[in-house]
Amino acid sequence: MQGYDPKRALGHWKGARKRETRRTVHWMNHLIPPLARAICRERGWDGFQFCGPFGLCCRVSIDFVNDGKQVFWLEVSDPDLDTGTLRVTDYSTDTGDFRPGTIGALNGMNHPSVVIEPTMAVEAVLAYGHAPDEIEPVDTTEKLWRA
Repeated sequence: MQGYDPKRALGHWKGARKRETRRTVHWMNHLIPPLARAICRERGWDGFQFCGPFGLCCRVSIDFVNDGKQVFWLEVSDPDLDTGTLRVTDYSTDTGDFRPGTIGALNGMNHPSVVIEPTMAVEAVLAYGHAPDEIEPVDTTEKLWRA
């Protein structure tokens, strides 16, 4: 993926951690934007926003925006802070390792994550994401807690 260099992003993060003494420097602010910018540049999208981390897996949601509307959604997780690489959650696979209603299932741990290599094509990374019309609103927490 042109313009995505996890080692360079990791260097920025480590350098910022050394310089910052008063505020906490978070890995999300240094490792996610280079990936999201590379995807926006190749797809011609206006920008992105991200929020998280959520749950036990520290998953971060990246919303890609074009003309003020969400055009795509991707979830990254499991940052390797030694190499600067991120992983993308593969929702097409359900391992079934955690029963419904368990903490693991509620945190999406039945869905494995795949390493995002700098050499991966944008389309290969986006294959793990979703367009807004593909995302079904899910309110499973209450149902799973009753299970």
